[in-house]
Amino acid sequence: HGGDISKHPQILVSKAFALAFCSSNLSINKKVYSLYKEALEKNPDMVSWVFGQCLALDKEPPDETRRDLEQKLESELRRIIELNAKHFQAIIVLAKRLAMRESYEEANEFLETAESIVDQSGTKLEMLGLFYQRKDASKLCKKPLQKAITFFLGALSSQKNNKTEKAIYGCG
Repeated sequence: HGGDISKHPQILVSKAFALAFCSSNLSINKKVYSLYKEALEKNPDMVSWVFGQCLALDKEPPDETRRDLEQKLESELRRIIELNAKHFQAIIVLAKRLAMRESYEEANEFLETAESIVDQSGTKLEMLGLFYQRKDASKLCKKPLQKAITFFLGALSSQKNNKTEKAIYGCG
């Protein structure tokens, strides 16, 4: 078995996560993206890894035109949802991307799906609250700020509010 342990997919993903979690420097995103990309070459259907790569794509384009980036990000988010239909983080980030390009009806469908998923951590409610604070949320419902407050209050009252997960879901 020899070989370079630093190239093991799990090590690459751990490095990517640590960089993304510990650094607010946006230039780090290209490194995070490339680490996930390398790990995914060996395990292409690891949903959490694909989502980590999507978060890096969502923050800063890795040397691609913006249009290509948007298409790739949306495609990867849809792939995550195909692999795991209850991945509310990917569903909400995809809804955000759709709203950004004014596909409000489809964004609303994904938001309804996300709202129906049971999540005990409070993370889903917090992500939905963040979504409804967006300016374009008024295109999806009449009182988006009231809806945001309701979601935030639900997140606050959640029994298991996992702080480490909050830092990695990429919605805002």
